[in-house]
Amino acid sequence: MRKITLLTLLLITTGCYYDVDPPVIKVEPKIGTNNVLLVSKEFKYFGTDPKTKRKLWELIAEKSVIYKNNEVDLENVEIKFFKNNNLSSVLKGKVGKIHTEKNRAEIRDNVVLENYENETKVYSSRLIWDGNKRIIYNTESDKTTIVSPTAKLKGTGLRTTPDMSPLELKNVEALVE
Repeated sequence: MRKITLLTLLLITTGCYYDVDPPVIKVEPKIGTNNVLLVSKEFKYFGTDPKTKRKLWELIAEKSVIYKNNEVDLENVEIKFFKNNNLSSVLKGKVGKIHTEKNRAEIRDNVVLENYENETKVYSSRLIWDGNKRIIYNTESDKTTIVSPTAKLKGTGLRTTPDMSPLELKNVEALVE
C-alpha cells in the first residue's frame, strides 16, 4: 500500500504527460512568401515635378503585392495625370505591375486612357507609363484603338504623352467622320 501511495504522490507532483509530437499542418500559400514583402488592400504611388514640387501623376490600386526586388503587382489600377494641378487624363486597367527601379508601370487587361481636355480615349490590351520619359506606349504586338469626337483609328505601337499630344500609331486603319 505504501508503494501505491508513493507512486500516486510521485505522479501528482511531477505530472503525467505523453512524449508525442503534435500533428503538423502544412499551409502552402499561392504566393511564394520568400519574395513577398507586403500585401495591401490599397496602394498609392505618385510622381512630382522636382522643380515645382507639383504632383504630376498619381497611381492608385485596390490591391497590391510588393516584392523584395522592388516590383509591385497591382489589381484595378488607375493612374491620374495632372496638368497645372488639374486632372487632365486617366489611365485605367484591371491589372498592372510597377518596376520602381525603372520608374515604369505596365497596365494590362481592359486598358483605357482617357483625356478630358480633348475627349479622346485610347483602348488597348496593354499600355506602359514611363515616368522618366513621361510617355505612354505599347509595342507593335499590342492592338490599340483611338476614339475621338471626329475619328476612330486602329493600329499598333502607340506612343503618346498623358496629354495625348502627339499621338503616334503604326499600322493605322482609320475611320473619319
